[in-house]
This record gives sequence, structure tokens and C-alpha cells, in this order.
Amino acid sequence: MSYKDDVKQNHNVLLKILKESRPDLEILFNLIDDGQVNLAIVLNFIYLLNKINGGSGFGSITTDIQENQVTFMTGEEKLKITEPIINHDL
Repeated sequence: MSYKDDVKQNHNVLLKILKESRPDLEILFNLIDDGQVNLAIVLNFIYLLNKINGGSGFGSITTDIQENQVTFMTGEEKLKITEPIINHDL
């Protein structure tokens, strides 16, 4: 068996394990493989999501792309308030 055959067999075993134990990760793994998306971009997005989740739980993530390259990813935590602009109670 060649090295390429070993890699393919290991890949198939990994997909089977993921499908049985973590179908969500199997889907993510297939999307990354099929679309050839750079994993570093996905990891940075997840990192920013976790930062917002660990804070107020409100925010946004902006991804700037120029000429098919991600140039910036910005995670902005937001403070949620639900208050009228004019306070009629005064």
C-alpha cells in the first residue's frame, strides 16, 4: 500500500468516526475539504465567536475580503440596552 493509499484510508476512517460521534464536525470537515476553504479563516471566526460569547453575548463579526484574500476579521462585542431615546417617565 502506498502513502497516498494510507492517507486516503485514514481520511475515510476519520470521516466514519466523525459521522458516528460528531456529525456536526463531519459536516464542517467536508465543507472545508470540498470548498478548499483555508482552515485558519474558520478558526479565527470561531475564536471571535467565542470572545463575543464570553463577554456580553451580543456583537458582530466583520470579514473584509480583497482579491479573494481575507484581509481583516473584526469581532465587536456590543452592549445590548433596550431603552427609549426619550424618557417619558421624567
